[in-house]
Amino acid sequence: MGPAADRFIRRQIENHLNKHPEELAQADLKELINWIEVSMTVLTADRKMIREYLAKLQSLISSNH
Repeated sequence: MGPAADRFIRRQIENHLNKHPEELAQADLKELINWIEVSMTVLTADRKMIREYLAKLQSLISSNH
């Protein structure tokens, strides 16, 4: 996602989960990833990039269980 990734993720957390990034818990990751998918689908038509990014995010859930 490049240099704007931090700002993008922060906005997703604050706007959709109503939390500050520091408050993010493991239990929030699934909902956060769903919102990221929705937002990315609106922002880009590059489905391959979206799938790859979401797979990396999903691995966060898998590796922490």
